[in-house]
Amino acid sequence: MKTIFLSDIHIGTNAPTNLYQTSTCQTNLKRILKYIQDNSSQIKDVVILGDWIDLWMFPSSVVPPTVQQIMDANPQVFSVQSDGDFISCMDSIQGNLYYVNGNHDITVTEKDINDRFAPLSKKGKHVHCIHSTERAAYYSSGAVYGEHGHWGSMVCRPYKGEKLPLGYYMTRAGMQTLVDKRDLPPLNVLAVQELISYNNLTFAQAMLTFQANQLGFACIEDLLFMMPDGSTISANAVADKFKDMNINDMDFLRVDVGGSLNVCAGSHLAKSHHKILVLGHTHIRLPRRRKTCRRRTALSLPSTLFVKNPDFALRRNSSRI
Repeated sequence: MKTIFLSDIHIGTNAPTNLYQTSTCQTNLKRILKYIQDNSSQIKDVVILGDWIDLWMFPSSVVPPTVQQIMDANPQVFSVQSDGDFISCMDSIQGNLYYVNGNHDITVTEKDINDRFAPLSKKGKHVHCIHSTERAAYYSSGAVYGEHGHWGSMVCRPYKGEKLPLGYYMTRAGMQTLVDKRDLPPLNVLAVQELISYNNLTFAQAMLTFQANQLGFACIEDLLFMMPDGSTISANAVADKFKDMNINDMDFLRVDVGGSLNVCAGSHLAKSHHKILVLGHTHIRLPRRRKTCRRRTALSLPSTLFVKNPDFALRRNSSRI
């Protein structure tokens, strides 16, 4: 029996700042889901490794949508269809549809998902949601282990009880930059380090000051975020939530700038009984290494497979092991 892993689909409302656009992504996604339905007798579990729903890729000046609004905006995959959808996918497989939260859907709850899925299931099924704020949520079956991967990132993992990580605010400020038709420059680490060193700023203050300046604001207080509940919070107040975060807390350059989860993967495999580790999160194609194998999904938003045995032969299909 096969296990199918999907990650980083990033379904939003088709707003211009969203990664997933119906016009360019829906056809490929439905092909994957239809493949699962057509081959369901051979498939035990389907595991969605985070960033299924995207609540981050919206400008700071607008109230982001709810999960239900996102599902309503994408009925072709979130309602029963003859040509591929998540509900029929869940009903058709031999095991279960598992959902492990990522960072862009870190606040999505089991209720958010199953309020939609359970009533539409013709077999009385529901999505098995795996969520944790204390450690990385994960799927495990035998020698296979899967998680989203954002716990390897300093700005994307939960921080000291905060419901939303610093990366949420950084992403939304970046989306505001795009909406305002300003250039979205790459993260300038040297500029951030200079802000920290010469202006006596915390890491969070430096990051948000850099983004506020890119938006044309003279002061960090002028950058405001509209929150899901309709309230507003200033970038300065956000920075205060993360005032104890230090650039040396984690290997920031490796994961957040370099996009590599190799160290995280190697550490896990060295300490566990698992032989195959599946991660998403970075979206970056890595060069093939002796002990690291990359497989891309049809959406070009891939998970990464890490294997202990360099001679392990991966199946040809990009989204299954």
